Amino acid sequence: IIDVSEGGLLCGPPLTQGGIALLGCNKDGEVFISGQAEGWQFLINAFAEFDNQKVLLPLSKHAQLADFLFVPYSVPAHINVFTVVPKEVEGKLITPVLFHCTNYLGVMPRVPAKANLSFLDIINREAWLKHYVEKQPEGTMRDSALIARFGSGSKDN
Repeated sequence: IIDVSEGGLLCGPPLTQGGIALLGCNKDGEVFISGQAEGWQFLINAFAEFDNQKVLLPLSKHAQLADFLFVPYSVPAHINVFTVVPKEVEGKLITPVLFHCTNYLGVMPRVPAKANLSFLDIINREAWLKHYVEKQPEGTMRDSALIARFGSGSKDN
């Protein structure tokens, strides 16, 4: 199980090869199957999805993205990437399951994700920091590696 709550780019099998199962969790702690994703889609955390709905919907339906179909994929080092590679367990190939601790996770299709990779990463990081990391009690997550990863809240990060 890989925690993808903060969102990021998926590297894994396409839907034609089984894709990747998504599990969510509601406020009561109940786990549910929330959907399925595939490699090169971009997972948008619940907070970024909520804060940016009006911007994200047109991006996912943009008609002129065919220009990006045959351009080599270059992923900048700062992009949060989840590599979901099937592993052999007792002679069977098992694809890890993705888990998110929120009741929603947005999924941007492959081509618009490729065209807007840096923008999607920025809105994910900003929303995760604002709505999740900064709301954790002092002495717990606020002082952890998450602050180092997502910044201290200043605009310089």
